[in-house]
Amino acid sequence: MQKILHHTKKYDGGIHYRFPAMVAHRSENTLVVYRGPDVELESYRGPMISERRLLLFFYNNCYHNVAIMWDRDWTPHMHYINIATPADWDVETVTAVDLDLDIIRFAGKLEIVIDDEDEFEQHIVDFHYPEELVTSCRNELARMTEAVHQRRGVLSDDVYQWRPGKKFQEELLVPV
Repeated sequence: MQKILHHTKKYDGGIHYRFPAMVAHRSENTLVVYRGPDVELESYRGPMISERRLLLFFYNNCYHNVAIMWDRDWTPHMHYINIATPADWDVETVTAVDLDLDIIRFAGKLEIVIDDEDEFEQHIVDFHYPEELVTSCRNELARMTEAVHQRRGVLSDDVYQWRPGKKFQEELLVPV
């Protein structure tokens, strides 16, 4: 697998997360990167060491990205959907702007959690989110909440079977 730098930002240009990762899949509209545990990373919370395995699906035509997490021993942990700008990438870096709103579904659970709505509302004011962006974020949150309930593609539990070096089932690569 090829190395790449994951570098997501906040709307004001500040860091969200930055860490090295490996490209697990690349196509015209989809980039998937993997990061194992014990990787040094920078975050808006300060430096830290990753504790979980992470597989991130980025799309250049969707206002979200999808993070799949496992514990160290590959026990499934969660699906985490970030509402974000469409991603950009080249051979060295993948970037996107995190737009605060998140959807979480823990492995084996039916319920979902909508996270950081208060942060989103505060950043509308602090970062001067344009009205069109606010509408896009709220629409994407509603759309992705329904998609998580339907558990299709990357939002299904089938993704937990993936391991480094293993090819993806085609339905996991189709943007939701």
